[in-house]
Amino acid sequence: MKACAALIGLPEADLLRMEAMLDRLGGVTISRLFSGYPEPDELGRFLRAAEPDLLFVSTSVPAEMERTVTQATQAWANVQIVLVDSELTSTTLKRAMQMGVRECLTIPFSSGNLRGVIERSMARRGRASINGVGANCMYSFFPVCGGSGASILAAQTALSLPGDATHRSLLIDADLDAGMLHFLLKVQCPYSLIEALEQVDQLDGRLWPQLVATRGNLDVMQTSDFGGDYHPDLRRLQSLLAFARTQYSAILVDLPASFNRLTTEIMQQSKAVFLVTTPELASLQMARRRWRTLQDLQLGHHVRLLVSRVDKKQKGAISMEQIPSTVGLPIHAVFANDYEEVQQAIITGDRLPLSRPLGRQIAALAEALPQDSAAVEPPKRHRFLEVFALTR
Repeated sequence: MKACAALIGLPEADLLRMEAMLDRLGGVTISRLFSGYPEPDELGRFLRAAEPDLLFVSTSVPAEMERTVTQATQAWANVQIVLVDSELTSTTLKRAMQMGVRECLTIPFSSGNLRGVIERSMARRGRASINGVGANCMYSFFPVCGGSGASILAAQTALSLPGDATHRSLLIDADLDAGMLHFLLKVQCPYSLIEALEQVDQLDGRLWPQLVATRGNLDVMQTSDFGGDYHPDLRRLQSLLAFARTQYSAILVDLPASFNRLTTEIMQQSKAVFLVTTPELASLQMARRRWRTLQDLQLGHHVRLLVSRVDKKQKGAISMEQIPSTVGLPIHAVFANDYEEVQQAIITGDRLPLSRPLGRQIAALAEALPQDSAAVEPPKRHRFLEVFALTR
């Protein structure tokens, strides 16, 4: 039994007792101890960074418990919630059921009770992972400056992702000032990311297809022509991304070359942030600055360096061996400079040919991205005692 867990809102004595009990059981790593209920931003950052298997949440303050459970399941749907209470009321029990909670530990409880809860929760999480429910499969492309080639890489990587009727991908153009994905892929949709954000409270399986353009197994959410002055509400953005995760096996986001509330939130929610630079010295210096800022935002562990438009024949160019020390970050992948093929792909909106080095390099990046199936079967109905375990 191996699991990653966090404890939220327990009184200090119960927190220490639970920590000691988990340590004796073995196999469970405690990634965070929250003495109180964390603020939404703090909880969201923790969930996206740590991706815990289990959250033990106190019911001592029912309203805070409900908020925490709701936010946790929206941000990381695979997480298994275990309520911890000294006296569980029927009202709290009913509300927990409505929120999808299936386990509760009533203090005092034994090591055997705790082990049983963990084993059942991990089995439930394993079944959810097979179905790909809510998995973090989002990747963002962040250019160090304009003209770095990030949009081309994002578009071509999206076209290269494997897919079928139950394994679809989404590409989001989040550059509200100068997004180009609709042009690069030759797709058009009357709506954009801004309309999707404004209608997020009405999102469902019928509305969503109207907000995206479709190319085979790829959906594209384009930017607006007049979005530069738009200031997105982060709650709406979080809800939109949470909904999208339930629909797709992979989500790619093309970001602008700037830090703002939208780009920072998307990067915080991404499984990986691809920092895209060219091998020119000025671009590399900008990459170094971007890397430092990303570290300050506590996103360093997410970042992967992509070097585009590499021409080995170019005289006086900095060597690939020098780039990691210049930027401060190891190279994740290198992409050849192939101006003619890229221009042809822009004209046609098609995928780069695998007969060319650049096409093969992008295909390799797409193949290496971990993905999860979005084919989720509707839940079966069960009776109360079949779905809720009350452990004393």
